[in-house]
Amino acid sequence: VWANGKFHNAPDIDQETWFIPGGTAGAAFYTFHQPGIYAY
Repeated sequence: VWANGKFHNAPDIDQETWFIPGGTAGAAFYTFHQPGIYAY
């Protein structure tokens, strides 16, 4: 997770953040561990 800083900094690991400031972009990849239909 790169919550702030530059990409040459080491990322934080074992973190989950969903805060995305205005004017920026984000991408997420999430794996569901239980079967079913997840509609968002």
